[in-house]
Amino acid sequence: MEILQRKDHREFLSYFPHIKPSLKEWLIIDMRLTEMPDKDFTILRAAEHIRSLFAGKEGKVYLCNDREALMLLHCGKNCAVPEIGRDVTRQLASDKCEATVHEATLEGLTRLAVSIGALGPAAHYFTLRTLRKENVVLVSDDDIYLHMLVRKGVDSQATVHVVSAENNIVEAYKKYVPDILFLGASMLAAQAADIFRDVLSVDPKAYIIVVSVDDAWKHAEAAIKKNAQGLLTAPFTQDRLLGCLRKCPTIS
Repeated sequence: MEILQRKDHREFLSYFPHIKPSLKEWLIIDMRLTEMPDKDFTILRAAEHIRSLFAGKEGKVYLCNDREALMLLHCGKNCAVPEIGRDVTRQLASDKCEATVHEATLEGLTRLAVSIGALGPAAHYFTLRTLRKENVVLVSDDDIYLHMLVRKGVDSQATVHVVSAENNIVEAYKKYVPDILFLGASMLAAQAADIFRDVLSVDPKAYIIVVSVDDAWKHAEAAIKKNAQGLLTAPFTQDRLLGCLRKCPTIS
């Protein structure tokens, strides 16, 4: 089980999508030093003590600061919170540190994300995508045929929203916070750099797939290669669309 430092908060947050499908099998363990750390007992040492108790178990430990740490622990389908809490207390065997065991919930993970102070703009959107129950797709293009292709291909796996060129893509992005933005290539012909810049300024981690039913994507090939996670050209099958969803890190 890896122990992450404070600077690794993005890596810790990126673990959330992994646990969301089986959330009831996970626990959150809060550790806190009751005294100022000294050379004989630090928060790292406390975390190592608890990690040794769960050797072979899946999880992550995150050192929030000099006095606090968090553990995500996979305990399986029979999570006995009181029993595990007693085991943790015995393992610490010190009045210099206290630990609390909680069942993992979406609300708890949200509070956890806030508590580690990692919710800058990119992390904020990433956390919203990670913790909600539904998958969300945003399609941006004026081509009704393209809307139909994408909606028909993914609506069994995600909620689909559509925005046309006459509307503000960035405002729609902020409203829906999509896991994937399917961006029509025809919208990029004259303003590819501006569209990518505007979306990525809001969310640098935006997952963008450019979709084209003709050769319009060639007008913005350089910008697409630099800024998008993929290019989907017609004719494309439902399996190819679903393949895009499977590759997206926040789709469950």
